[in-house]
Amino acid sequence: MVEERGATNSVFNQPAGHVEVDEDFEEAIIRETLEETSYPFTPDYIIGLYLYKSPHSGQTFQRLAFAGMVDESLNTRLDSSIIATHWLTLDEIFQLEQDDRLRSPLVTRCIHDYLSGEQYHLNLCKSLLEHSDFSPIGVE
Repeated sequence: MVEERGATNSVFNQPAGHVEVDEDFEEAIIRETLEETSYPFTPDYIIGLYLYKSPHSGQTFQRLAFAGMVDESLNTRLDSSIIATHWLTLDEIFQLEQDDRLRSPLVTRCIHDYLSGEQYHLNLCKSLLEHSDFSPIGVE
């Protein structure tokens, strides 16, 4: 989990972020996880795709949650919005939820779906970017 700066106090979240120009979903999660935790991440599968509207800002967020493996920390500088990286137990995460210290309900929903065995193949996400291996039917 990452501890990040919130509006009034720090909040906890899974590594998350945006897809950069010419970046596919897998590249984005690998980069974001490294930037926010300093841990190299290899995605194994997708847990789910989620929509959430913040009652505070009114903004709607889309989350694509991955599960995978992390390697040893590279001890790189964390993103400026990140205070620290934490390895937490489920009980500690649920206590943070009770204390209203999670970024959003997406945090525990993704954990619940992971623990329930939700798994979707990585090829669920299709890339039509120039560097992808996609070619329209009849075009080689």
